[in-house]
Formats: sequence, structure tokens, C-alpha cells
Amino acid sequence: MGEFGPPDTSEKAIRFGCGFVVGLMLGVGSIFGLFSEPIEVVVVGSLVVAAVCGYLAMRQGEGFWESLSKWFWFWS
Repeated sequence: MGEFGPPDTSEKAIRFGCGFVVGLMLGVGSIFGLFSEPIEVVVVGSLVVAAVCGYLAMRQGEGFWESLSKWFWFWS
């Protein structure tokens, strides 16, 4: 919760959408880059990673983005 109170439905949707997009990029990049799997495995794995990232971004808000910056410190 921020200083303005708990997030409303539209803010949660935006958080989920942004987290989903980042998770989709991470999923496709990591699964496709690390493993030579069939495209079905890449798609399903990427969607799972994207859904988890979207959920975590929706629930944790800024904490999720801060944790990503700690995991991917070399990009900052």
C-alpha cells in the first residue's frame, strides 16, 4: 500500500499488465535462449512466467520492480 491507500482495480490491472509484458519478455528470452525446446514448450513456459510476474507485480507493486532490479543488477 502506498501513501494514497490500497490500489484500486484499474491500478491493479495496469500493474498486472506491465508485469505480464516484462514476464513475457523474460520468459521468451530465457526459455528460448537457454533451451532448444519445441515452440510449444517455449510458448507455454513463457506464458507461465508472464502470469507469475503479472501476479507478483499486481500484489507487490513497487517491491516487485525493486526485486527485479536486484536480480538483474547488470542492467542498471
